[in-house]
This record gives sequence, structure tokens and C-alpha cells, in this order.
Amino acid sequence: PAQARQWAAATGGKSPGSGRGVAVPVRGADDDGTDDGNEDKLEDVDTAKDKFLMICFGSFVVVALMNRVFQKLETIPMYNYPVFLSLLTTFIYIPASFAYIIPMQMQGKIGKEQTQIPKYKFAIMGCLDSLASAMQIFAVNFITNASILVLLSQSAIPISMMISKLFLKATYSLTQYLGAMIVCCGIIVVLTPQLTGKSTDEDNGHSQVVWAVVNIISCIPMALSSVYKEKALQGQDIDVVYLNGWVSVFQFILCIPLTIPSAFVVNLPLSELPQNLMDGFHCLMGRSSVYMATAALGAAAAASGSASGEGMDGMDGSMDDTSYAPPEDHCARAPFYVWSYCIFNLLYNILIVVILKYGSANIMYLGSTALVPLTNAAFAMPWLPGHKPVKPTDLYGLIVIMLGITIYRFYEDLKTLVLRKLGIEDPDTPTAAEAERERTRKQVLQRAALYVGLNQAEALGPLMDERVKKAARKKMVPRSPAQIRGSYMYRLGLAPSPTVTGSPGTFRRSPPPLGPGRSPGRSPGSVRPNATSINV
Repeated sequence: PAQARQWAAATGGKSPGSGRGVAVPVRGADDDGTDDGNEDKLEDVDTAKDKFLMICFGSFVVVALMNRVFQKLETIPMYNYPVFLSLLTTFIYIPASFAYIIPMQMQGKIGKEQTQIPKYKFAIMGCLDSLASAMQIFAVNFITNASILVLLSQSAIPISMMISKLFLKATYSLTQYLGAMIVCCGIIVVLTPQLTGKSTDEDNGHSQVVWAVVNIISCIPMALSSVYKEKALQGQDIDVVYLNGWVSVFQFILCIPLTIPSAFVVNLPLSELPQNLMDGFHCLMGRSSVYMATAALGAAAAASGSASGEGMDGMDGSMDDTSYAPPEDHCARAPFYVWSYCIFNLLYNILIVVILKYGSANIMYLGSTALVPLTNAAFAMPWLPGHKPVKPTDLYGLIVIMLGITIYRFYEDLKTLVLRKLGIEDPDTPTAAEAERERTRKQVLQRAALYVGLNQAEALGPLMDERVKKAARKKMVPRSPAQIRGSYMYRLGLAPSPTVTGSPGTFRRSPPPLGPGRSPGRSPGSVRPNATSINV
């Protein structure tokens, strides 16, 4: 509006192109101070936005770090009850979500187009999410070296790339493939002690390599769930809390039959599963059920059964009811650890949606990248329960994985920064392509915020990148040869062909002239504006 007023004042109300030699006023050159006020307002808006983004970044780093720390800490007192923990961490989102959904439906803010979505779609999402959640909880419970958990979670980058390549026909640059390969190499470096048998971390009777593989594989149903959400909802507007609330309902329902294979995984006899769930609830309340004497008797019985070679049928030495020897409970701190994780996990998922919807995905990527070394350092602190000393392979793997993440996520940004520092590109003014790419990225991520699953957005960067590229490709409209020639003529300051009309990039072939010296849309005597005044 300020530019329009300047134009009207300079031209006397004439439209652009109606006269020759009219100079376009330069923005900010007005002497009445109106533009200065507008510029001050713009600066205030930019300053407020920068403060908001900084607050989001700091909050995200702190909350995400606490979320990861307490995710491991809650398994220390609840070590004997991973089945109960899997059910609890899923169920907690049902009342939290419907405390919002029910009032919003009563007020009509969640319309019929959302409530009429077939519930079987939510059931499929819940099935995939329940598989991913159960595998992650069991892996976190039985992996003793917590420092490698955050490193293993970076396997989501190459796995998401493979899933999007297979189902979405995604395309990635060579640097992104290189970054993913480096991440895979870093994970192999981290697991070297376990793969070579030189690790002493298998002191809990569970193979660390097996549970590391389970943690990595859990990314597959997570990525499939995100792909299915995009295809099943077809870009439909839906409240993210409504979506996750119903997904949590079906996720919890499907977690109940998963308790049976879960019991076999942890060598828990089915006859003891109901009692184990009850003991898990007691532990959540701070009451231990397995004491030193009980644990010692169970361990002795298990050793006796293994030595005699008699199992369930007395012949093959398979696992029987006496072979389950749980360690001693330490449930005094369970309420604090478990409920702290639930609170930080809820805040973490809320922040993810806020950042994607109102901020920038770069904040999330930058924060998640910074969390990799921060989480490793936190679990190495001697005052943290269950801490482990940092091994050389952990440090080498961290360096390699950080290199791969940086190449995958920030290569293009770093390249642009270097070119601007060298003066090859304008350091102040972004190019039109950069501005358009950023607009497209923000629009897509605002849409992606509607389909964010619980604890999934941070690990599914490749899928979001593919959505951005797909949206950018849709905006690219192929130009005809006449349009291309017209653009070049404008750049050279020459008049285009009389049979081509329109602004650069949107030229269209026009009908024949109406008469000698006249063409459609141009009055007699009107003069075409100078090429220098056209924004190409």
C-alpha cells in the first residue's frame, strides 16, 4: 500500500505505462515519514519473530533432551515391567487428547468432514504405531548403554529415505545419499564392540546387538505410518489432536494382543503375565514386588533348570515357569521418572507441532542435531542413574554420525553461506528461487504438521523433504518456446513478438491485431513501459 501511494503521488494517479519517462520511486525515499513508520513496524515484526524462533529453539532443545533422558530413566525402576510400560505410555495420550477433542466437537470446531473419516484408517495407523512404540520401549529397556540410543535413532534417516523411495518415488541428491551412507557407517562403528564380542554390556542377560537391531527396525513401521497418513487422508484438513487421539485409541487396543508375543520376547511365562502387569502398576505407585530374596530364588531355580536340561515338557530344555528370574525391584523413584517422562513427552509433541506450524523445520533439524552430542554427554555424567563411561567407539561413531547428519541436512545451507561469504552471491538479498523454495517449504510443513504422529516428526525428515520437493515440482509450469523467447526479449530490453502478450513467464499467444498499428489490450498512442521497470 505504501508503494501504491508513492506511485500515485509521483504519477498524478496515472496507471503504469500510460506515459513515458515516469520514474518509479525508490522505497524508503519518501520524505513524509510514512515509510519510516512502516519500516519500523516491519523491523518490530521481524524482531518479535526472531525472539519467538529463539524461544522455540531453546525450549525444543531442553524439552527434547529431558524427554530422551527420562525415557531411559523410567526403565530403570520399571525394568521388570516393559509390557506394562508399553501399555501405559500409549494409554496416557487417550485422556489427554479427548480432554481437548470433546469440547472442540461440542463447540463445532471439529467439523463433520473430520468426524466422518473412516475409523479403519485410524486403526491401520494405530497398528503401525503400536509396533514401532513397542519395539522402541523394549529396546530402550534392555540396551544398557544409553549413550548409543540416540546414535541408533539416527538410522531413521536412511530407513525413511528407502521407504519414501519405494512408496513415494522420492528423489534425493548425491550429497543426501552420501550423508545417509556416512550415518550408516557411524552406526556400525558404534556397534563394533557388540559385533566383535568385546563388549561387557551384556550383563543383563539380553543381547545388545539384537536389541540394537530392534531399535533400528522400529523406524520401518514408523515411516510406513507417516506414508499411509499422507495417502489415506489425501491432504484433508484435520485437527492434529483429533488425529492422534483416535490413533492412540486404536494403538492402545492393538497393544493388548501384542502383550502375548512381548511376554515371549522377555521370557515371561504367559501364566505370569497378568501378575506382571499388576506388579507393574504397583511399581508405578512406588511399591516393589520383587525383592532380593525372591530374585535370588528365581535365579537359582533358573540355573537349576538350565543345568538339568529339563524344560516345559521335561525333555528339550525349553523355557518353563521356573526359568524366569527377574532382578530385584527398585520402584521408589518410579513415579517421578515415569510421570516426568509422560509430561516431557507430551510437551515435546506439542512443541513439534508448534514449530512446524508457526516456525521453521530448520529449528527442529538444528535442535535434533545438537541433541545428539548433548544426549551422549548427559548419559555419561556420573550423577545420572545408569550412566556408562564413554567408549572410544562411541566417540568415533558420534563424530562420523554428526558428519553424516550435517551433510544430509545442512549441505545446501552451508554451501550458500560459503558462497555469500566469498562474495559470489549477494549476502543480503535472497534469490527469487530461494524465496520461493522457502515459501513452498513453509506451506508444506504447515500441512505436514497436521499429520505428525506422536514422537515421529523428528525422525522423518526425509519424508518431509520429499513432500517439499513434490510441492515445488507441482508449482513448476513448463513454458512454451514463445514464452521463453519473450522472456529473453524482455531481459534485453526489446519488444516481444506482436503475437505474444503477457508478463514474463506467463506469455500467451494473442489473436490477430484489430487493425493497422493496433493490438488487443493497447489503446492508440499508448507507449509500452521501459523494460527496466519490469520485474522479470
